[in-house]
Amino acid sequence: MNLNALVAALKSAQPAVRRNAARILGMVEETRALDAIRARYGAEADSATRPILAWAGKRLFEAQQRGYSTIDEIFRRFKLDRELEHLHEKDEAEALKRLQHKLDMQTLSDQSSAKSGLVVGASIAFGIGMPTAGLVGSNLGESDRVQGSTSRVPPTCPSDANVAVWLQRLRQSDDALTRERAAVELRALNNPAALPDLANAFLDDPAPQVCELAEQAGKALYLGAIYWEMSQDGSIDEEFQRRADAAGRPASKKKPGSGSAPHSPEDISALLRKAEASRSRRKKK
Repeated sequence: MNLNALVAALKSAQPAVRRNAARILGMVEETRALDAIRARYGAEADSATRPILAWAGKRLFEAQQRGYSTIDEIFRRFKLDRELEHLHEKDEAEALKRLQHKLDMQTLSDQSSAKSGLVVGASIAFGIGMPTAGLVGSNLGESDRVQGSTSRVPPTCPSDANVAVWLQRLRQSDDALTRERAAVELRALNNPAALPDLANAFLDDPAPQVCELAEQAGKALYLGAIYWEMSQDGSIDEEFQRRADAAGRPASKKKPGSGSAPHSPEDISALLRKAEASRSRRKKK
């Protein structure tokens, strides 16, 4: 069940179908459907459907005002934003490593024609410590640890699992704990067919905890289905690259040393200090 299908359902000849679509769109805060909800509300003649359209429109407008979007939430929930941020940091770390390596090589070259004390003095003048294997090694180790914790969550294909028993318990059980468990189980079963009943529970269940769990389950099913669909048609990678480009990642595609003027040790030292200061400021935010 995707955005296009839900928007199309708003135009169904059956009021019950229109109500279900409006409830789902409102529950998952699909702000891209706000114009479609407004248009449907203006044309809606069914007295039972108009209040639901009004509720959905209000909820989507509020979500839009606070900056919520389905794509942003997919990037956050499935850690694509962390992967994107790490790519930027990785590119920066690799550039710094190349600069450090260049300075190391220059310093080692100086060692062949200068006494050890002079080399130490030159290093202090450049504003950095003596180059050692441990310096680069520790940076690489830290980078590897960050990379291991910032990979995107793989998309999961929506299932067609039988959810009839849990839907019945969500609709009909007099026990709030049973309805809560039903919402949790429906989320785990990952079948988007449960969305209409979860949306109904979100709006109408008398127990606040059931409403909350139904919303969480509904959003998880919807976002997971959209994420899967976008991974299959390639649009998630296109969006990832678009955001990477906007963050300036194309500069990282240059080969080391290509198209750049040689740097003196003083220049390299200044660049390293500036980059380190920039990274420190970002960490404090």
